[in-house]
Amino acid sequence: MVWNIVKDMFDNTDSTGTLIIKGWDIEPEETGSNPCFYKCRMNWDFDKAQEVAEEAAFYCDALSEIGRYFADTGRDVCSEPDFTGSFDDSYAAQLKEVWELFFGGYDSKKIRKKALIRLAEQRLGRKLNAHDAFVRGSRVAIVSKLDAPEVILDNEKYEFVRAYVLNRACEEMVCVDISEDSFDEKAVTLGEFDEDDINRIFEMLMGDCSIMPEERIGYVLLVNMIFGDIRLDLYRRYEAIKPAVDGALATLSSTERQVLEKLYGLTDGVRRTHEMTALELHIPLPMVREHEGKALRKLRHPNRAQKIEAVLDCQDDDSSLAELKATPHDPCASDAKSRFSSDCLNSTQAGLRPARRIWVI
Repeated sequence: MVWNIVKDMFDNTDSTGTLIIKGWDIEPEETGSNPCFYKCRMNWDFDKAQEVAEEAAFYCDALSEIGRYFADTGRDVCSEPDFTGSFDDSYAAQLKEVWELFFGGYDSKKIRKKALIRLAEQRLGRKLNAHDAFVRGSRVAIVSKLDAPEVILDNEKYEFVRAYVLNRACEEMVCVDISEDSFDEKAVTLGEFDEDDINRIFEMLMGDCSIMPEERIGYVLLVNMIFGDIRLDLYRRYEAIKPAVDGALATLSSTERQVLEKLYGLTDGVRRTHEMTALELHIPLPMVREHEGKALRKLRHPNRAQKIEAVLDCQDDDSSLAELKATPHDPCASDAKSRFSSDCLNSTQAGLRPARRIWVI
């Protein structure tokens, strides 16, 4: 498991050493979805990736064992352990070192965050992402002690491994929050992310249904596919996008609408692959692609596209949306937008991102 996580991060590091990853779904101090992505400048090769994976695997196993030990003894995980009676001397000594690293010498209930950050940096040896790696390592032991379902424990290990890799191999991290950062249309930047970075995020979202499984991102991806532009900042305008898209979807056939709802998770936030959609709707896979293509072509028609095109043109101030909706419709502009090339449709059917279009209105 650990090697697969590390290898996936290594394989997704490009030739310039840049790795873009989805932010942690649940922050140590928070719950809920986190619409952040990180651009990481990595300093590693295959040998270092293997080394880091071995270290992370050791910590995952040791922290899980520590959690089970405290579950069996009924004691708090922060209390001084005595592993000698439960394990052979060599492994007991290793477990004691891991416990000292993550739990020894401080009161987790009283220590302030800044002090915990300094402690994590000191104990892990590097400052970058030390706090996240430290806290998530602690969570592996705590979740193990609680005898949580395996899927929850595996998720905690997954998040710890990612955080640990960044602490060991990342030189610099830059974050973009698609719910907060502004899009610069002239420079084609979103926060500190440039056009290539934005494209990679879009490809991640389109290629992996498990990333940000929520209705909000599904509507954003669908609008991006309709208009052939990549505007992830529309995430913040979900309240304006949803009714406009729903109105356009209502004009499609029942099957066309259901196919898009399944593919983009518009009703439950769960995006499906074409194969999954075919199984759930009990229709052949080629028909799923056919209905998707027809639906997107219909949504690009000026009579439907004008219902949602305002969300692409409005400024960062969402209050301007109502004013734009009231602007007289320019049929020439809509015709320009509706002339969407077949290349985009083919890309959609192949599971790829749409080609970026530049519209002059």
